Amino acid sequence: MRRLLDRLRSGARPTLAIGLTAIGFTVLILVAVAGGLGGVDGSGGEGREAPTEELGPGRGEAVVRCVRRSGLFGVTRSARARVTVTARRPVSVSVSQTVTEEGDAGNVTVTATVTRSVVARATVTANAAAPGTVEVRGRARACGRARDEPSATRRATRRARQGARLNAQRDGVRRARSAAARRARRVGRRRARGRARAQAAESARQETPKLRAAAEGDARDEARRRARERLAEAG
Repeated sequence: MRRLLDRLRSGARPTLAIGLTAIGFTVLILVAVAGGLGGVDGSGGEGREAPTEELGPGRGEAVVRCVRRSGLFGVTRSARARVTVTARRPVSVSVSQTVTEEGDAGNVTVTATVTRSVVARATVTANAAAPGTVEVRGRARACGRARDEPSATRRATRRARQGARLNAQRDGVRRARSAAARRARRVGRRRARGRARAQAAESARQETPKLRAAAEGDARDEARRRARERLAEAG
C-alpha cells in the first residue's frame, strides 16, 4: 500500500493518492472495530467462556436421593341415605259405668268396666347426608434431584409423602364411602324416628277421646245387660 502511494505521488497524481489514502484508513478502522467486537462476549466481558455451575459433588452432575415413606392418612367421603321409620304408640282407656234396672222383684244395680285399646301408628321418611372418615395407611417411594444431598433428600421426602397420601386416598375410598353411608343411615333413622314418634303421640292424643266415648258406651251396655240377666234370674 505504501509503495503504491509513493508511485502515485511520484506520478503527479495527488488527488488519486489522497483518495486511496482515505480508503486505506477506513479499511483499517473497520478491521480494528470488527476485531474488538469479536473479542467481547454477550455479557460485556472479555471473550472467555462463562464457567458452568457445578451440580453436586462432581462437575456437571446432580445428586439424586430416593426415599420410602408410609403413614396413616384420613380419607373422607360423603354419602346420602333415605330411611323410613314407623313408630307405634299404644293407647288404652278403661271406663266403668253403673246401671240400675227396676223389676217386679226389686231393683238391680250393676257396675261394668270396659277397656278399649288401640295402637297409633305414624310412618315418616327422612333424607340425610353425612361424611365418613377412615384412617388408611399409605405407602410410596419417590426420588429427588438437586445440587446437594440435603436438598435432594428434602425433595424426595416431600414427593414420597404426597405419593403416600394419594395411595391412601385410592385404597381408602371404598371404606370411607361405606362409613359415610352407615353414618348417613344412622342420622336419617334418628331423624325419622323422632318425627314418627311425635306424630304417633299426636295421633294417640287424638284417639283418646274417641276411645273413651266408645268405652263408656260399651260399659253402659254391659252393665245394663248384666242387670237384666239378674232380674230375669230373680223373677
